[in-house]
Amino acid sequence: MYQISFLYAPVGWTSWESLVEQWLDSQGNVNKLISFINDELAETWEEKSEQQDWEVLRGRKENWRSGEIHEDILLLTAGADIQESRIEVEVNGWGKRFEYWSVEYHIFTADITTNRLRDRCWSELAFLMEKSWKHPSGESLYLSGICIDAGYNTETVYHFCRGYPPNRVFTVQCSDRLKSPISRAKPVDHIGGKHIRNALFHYEVGSSFLKSELFHWLKQKPPENDDPYPFGWCHFPQDREDEYFKQLCAEVLQKTTPKNKRSKVKWEWVKIRERNEALCIFRRHPDTDFGSIRTVIRKHSDSISVSSGHLV
Repeated sequence: MYQISFLYAPVGWTSWESLVEQWLDSQGNVNKLISFINDELAETWEEKSEQQDWEVLRGRKENWRSGEIHEDILLLTAGADIQESRIEVEVNGWGKRFEYWSVEYHIFTADITTNRLRDRCWSELAFLMEKSWKHPSGESLYLSGICIDAGYNTETVYHFCRGYPPNRVFTVQCSDRLKSPISRAKPVDHIGGKHIRNALFHYEVGSSFLKSELFHWLKQKPPENDDPYPFGWCHFPQDREDEYFKQLCAEVLQKTTPKNKRSKVKWEWVKIRERNEALCIFRRHPDTDFGSIRTVIRKHSDSISVSSGHLV
């Protein structure tokens, strides 16, 4: 199928004024930008393989400490990465236009292994999920949602999550093949092929898609003077350790040349550091595209108020 740019559209079709508005609206939003380049301009979106400098991100630390809630935070989410010996969790606060604050980062070390649901690390995670944070408005904020990695110790994760509302606690697993932020819900619990009411659901997360979005956000330049922060701007506390920023920048997008000339050139994320938990955890936040959270921010960004939803 042949495509031509809407810049050549006849009078009465899509106007240049409309294209300019779409272009301005897509700035800072990598998903809208890709759609505009591909669909409106009929050009191929080309990924860039620039490596993110962790020291540049460290230099963006601000004058606030972990656990403090900024007045522009509207809701909180969390992502948890399950390892054999520990659970790593990040709590993020979200504002309008997907501006976010890395509120807290925890490492819950297992006494023996995360395979045992009675291990202390799981009780520490449960305690965090019930925690409240005081908003400057006086409201108490709770986690509106949490995604927990089920790629390791899958059955243990499932057992843990069954004790919570399925619309707030999500089990996820990353997939490089998925070309969208999130897959459709797949029921874990069913009897005779029939779904059980309030059953546990599992989701696949498009890891490559979300890493591209995150790195686009991280590479943005800070605003000048009194200009607003760009779409997806990331805020970091003063007491965040260097290791966090190194892990956040632990992968780089590289072009791979196929041996077969007929095959297409592929882009793959390659680890340049051994540990990448901070990057993995970001991909497991419910905000990445779970209906109620992302939709509320996107559709009601001018009128949304502080959410005090509780996971329990």
